[in-house]
Amino acid sequence: MDKKAFLLLIIIFASLCISGCTSKVERNINSLETIVTDVEENGDNYSVKDWDQINQKYEKTIDRIAASSDKLTPEQNREIGRLYARYHKAVMKSALNSLSDYIDAADEQLKGYSEEMFGGDWDSFLEDNGGIENLFDDL
Repeated sequence: MDKKAFLLLIIIFASLCISGCTSKVERNINSLETIVTDVEENGDNYSVKDWDQINQKYEKTIDRIAASSDKLTPEQNREIGRLYARYHKAVMKSALNSLSDYIDAADEQLKGYSEEMFGGDWDSFLEDNGGIENLFDDL
């Protein structure tokens, strides 16, 4: 094999390696975007098991991206940063919605408790008994 053919073969091989690495990087970024979109659209309906599965998938995807970080372009790094932010924003939104639902349920339980315990709501009970400061005078 002459030098020109060998050099051409090396250039072709290097081009294939670079394009193969780029497509792998792009697949990982696309996978991350799919995860993020799924969390944004469905996170409020996830069970604890769903969250465990999606978080594992997210972590594995992040690990794959980190393993090829030396191949990322500045634009890809910015896109990954945007995806990280979208993911964390969606997780926080879902957590706050769940917390709000939990607080609403606890509030209803407390109302039921005070109705049963005090014959009405807590505020009325306190008002009828001279306020919280006088509640325990007889003890």
